[in-house]
Amino acid sequence: MELILSFLTAFNCFPTLNIVEDEKTFYQHGVVHISRPITDAKLVHELVHSCQEAVSGGPAQTRREWVERERHAKHIEIRWLEFKSTH
Repeated sequence: MELILSFLTAFNCFPTLNIVEDEKTFYQHGVVHISRPITDAKLVHELVHSCQEAVSGGPAQTRREWVERERHAKHIEIRWLEFKSTH
């Protein structure tokens, strides 16, 4: 977890750490719900949503904003996978 949090700081992302195991993976109201298998990439993606909500002051207000947030979270998730493959 420490490596993930350190990685996210490169994106000015300092997520809150409220994580619970659930049947599905999603972020809602300050809590990362994560399903098994729990992977680092999945966790990075959802923690980015925590940062997005903190910066914007709340959840996405439109479908377009939601899509942009998903795109951004996926981009950082991919960067995490690239980082992990070289370290």
